[in-house]
Amino acid sequence: MLFSLNPIDGQVLTPDGAIEVGISYDTPFSYKLGEDISWELKKEDGNIIANEIGDLKQYVFSEPGRYTLEVKHDHDHQSTSCEHGYFPEKLIIDVKPIKLEFDFSTISFSHEIKVGQMSDGIIVKLGATYSSYNGEPMSYNQGFTSFGVGSTISGRVNGESIMLNPGLNMIEFLLKGQVDEMNSVQLNFIDFSGEVQPYTITPKK
Repeated sequence: MLFSLNPIDGQVLTPDGAIEVGISYDTPFSYKLGEDISWELKKEDGNIIANEIGDLKQYVFSEPGRYTLEVKHDHDHQSTSCEHGYFPEKLIIDVKPIKLEFDFSTISFSHEIKVGQMSDGIIVKLGATYSSYNGEPMSYNQGFTSFGVGSTISGRVNGESIMLNPGLNMIEFLLKGQVDEMNSVQLNFIDFSGEVQPYTITPKK
């Protein structure tokens, strides 16, 4: 899984003017900047671990912790430039010590999802590879939402939660809601860092 961040006007900033994002350790991280933008990546103790000009491409954080990406504009550009201030000057990257990747080749449904019929009670089984920096198990109680015209489908873990051990785990989700139109529906599974891992289905008539 690759985490890629693109600056967007109007993003909510922290009180000190920084954007904060969360990712899992050992996840490639990219941040689109521009050819004239320089940056420094620092550990929590302030030590610089990388500095370049241009996009930050697929940097892998092998250790959990909080990192700071400081963005610096090219001094040759005037402050009135349309690009000035477009990129936040500081990005806080919260690297979490746990990681979850869904294996959609293992997904199965106890019954077909059909247009115009409630999906309440349908069970979705899905394999997920869990890893922990310290090798510890972790309780998972997330679910998924859906994106698609006429879809109210959502899912939750079948039970209050499931304990995940390092390696491949099988997770059961209990569905509710329905699809009212014959369109593709994207199921948005959520990992520990809040990132979405999508899977697309086509309901039956």
